[in-house]
Amino acid sequence: MGRGFPDEVIDQIREAADIVEVIGRYVNLSPSGRVFKGLCPFHPEKTPSFIVNPERRIFKCFGCGQGGNVFTFLMSQAGLSFPEAVEELARSYGVPLPRAEVSPQERRRHQRRERTYQLLAQAAAFFSDRLWSRAGSPARAYLLERGIPNRVAKRYGLGWAEDGWEGLTSHFRKNGVGPEALQEAGLVSPRRSGQGHYDRFRGRLIFPIRDHQGRVAAFGGRTISGGKEPKYLNSPETEIFKKGRILYGYHEALPAIRHRRRMVVVEGYLDCLSLAAHGLEGVVATMGTSLTGTQVKAMRGLGLEVVLVYDGDLAGLQAARRAQEIFHTEGVQARIASLPAGQDPDDFVRSRGLEAFEAELERAKPMDGFVIDAVLDRPLATPEDKADAVRELAPILSRIASPVAQADYVRQVAGRLGVTQEVVLSALSRTRPGGSPRARTESLVRRIENQGRLRPDRRFVAALVNTPACRLALLEAGVEGVMTDPLCQKVAREAARLTARDPGWDPARLMDQLDDPETELVVSLLEEIEIEDEAAYTGELVAKVERLTRENLKSDIRRRAAEADRAGDWEENLRLMEMLRSIGRGEIPDNNQSGGR
Repeated sequence: MGRGFPDEVIDQIREAADIVEVIGRYVNLSPSGRVFKGLCPFHPEKTPSFIVNPERRIFKCFGCGQGGNVFTFLMSQAGLSFPEAVEELARSYGVPLPRAEVSPQERRRHQRRERTYQLLAQAAAFFSDRLWSRAGSPARAYLLERGIPNRVAKRYGLGWAEDGWEGLTSHFRKNGVGPEALQEAGLVSPRRSGQGHYDRFRGRLIFPIRDHQGRVAAFGGRTISGGKEPKYLNSPETEIFKKGRILYGYHEALPAIRHRRRMVVVEGYLDCLSLAAHGLEGVVATMGTSLTGTQVKAMRGLGLEVVLVYDGDLAGLQAARRAQEIFHTEGVQARIASLPAGQDPDDFVRSRGLEAFEAELERAKPMDGFVIDAVLDRPLATPEDKADAVRELAPILSRIASPVAQADYVRQVAGRLGVTQEVVLSALSRTRPGGSPRARTESLVRRIENQGRLRPDRRFVAALVNTPACRLALLEAGVEGVMTDPLCQKVAREAARLTARDPGWDPARLMDQLDDPETELVVSLLEEIEIEDEAAYTGELVAKVERLTRENLKSDIRRRAAEADRAGDWEENLRLMEMLRSIGRGEIPDNNQSGGR
């Protein structure tokens, strides 16, 4: 069983799923011979080292070593458990799925998630129906006033929540859905009295928030009239909605993002919709909050240009500084377009048009230069002002990975402040993390020593994974018995089990049976070996297994002989010493002989 599913079903899903298509949802892939290449979504890089091999149904990054199969990729990028990844792929590729043998907790979690998705989809349909009914005329009038035509409202699935306490609750009650399930989905809230529930969204324009698969995961709501209520209200975080993971409009914008290889990031729902209404595609929104590392990480594998659009006020500058730290941490390049103070993208494009907005995007500055200029553009007349600026800029400069770019910015900062470059570099050096050179060297030595101790086991695993002919010979020779590393032993054990069913299995099938540590080991050894003479290579490894088997046997016999000597059992001691001499002559005793009396 593959973690609760029959092995044959896992095999069927893996063979049906197009790993290039699945990974291509998150990474821009280009054909390169028999494989596809792209920028790794797991670590920062400028030159593609991420490979997808459709024949072997695996992926691997030769930069960071991350790799796996279609299931492990979806688990990592979409935040799914293994059963959820299996079910998602089975649904996408039309593979019938039998009932999985999962734990009761996992089954309940899956049922909650599926129920939540279903309720949110039904709620989205309800809100949309209300928008286009007579009851939605105030919301439609508001959209027209804001310049959002019907075609855009329908494309993004906008809706309307009427100004009543139980409109949605009553709708679901008629369909047999109780308030507890609705609360779990973030659609209703409990009354303070503890008696009953009320609709979370009331008198609001509704914005469905979709995940990468296009499923409604949450809602945003905006009031269309003044009042004491907050202007915007989002769904609370649920099992399927984590605000810091999703960008509004991403699913709708993805085709244009891929086509133009550019993503424009704004802050609000209406900014995103207004730009779409004016013909600018490939725009997403952060739902009024700061960008998170998870959101930025999702941009990395797409290998595209990212342009952040901020208001030109203090809040916009602060947001740009926070973004610079996150983008550098995740290794993603970006530019920043700053609009005139007091204008957001919606205001700007409606007053000055799309052409002017596109011009602002073209004039967008590299993120580092923008943030540095923001510090230097304020009054810096006194030595204290300049010292504060240097202290403020030191961590900003330290995040710049390119030595050339960093040196150039240091020169610019020194010149504009009227100080020497040494002053800036001195402040910069105090911000750099990392321990002493000696500590780093000692750490490297320890890693090398550990790799040396595990090397024979890793050679055996590399042969099991990469060479089917050698695989059979090693397993027959008892390779698992001579391994000392537990991870390698588990891989060998699963390899033996798979080989008994199908000697020609591929690595992707093996990974289905392994946990993360063993999968990472297999990935690190994929195609690590180049064999000119397979027979000679196999003979060498089998001989090594036989030699290690003899050495292990001799060590065991010596241990038992010493125990017999200490116990005064001279007869047993002599018998075991004779066995040692037999092994030295190349004779291997049978199990009855070596097992004692």
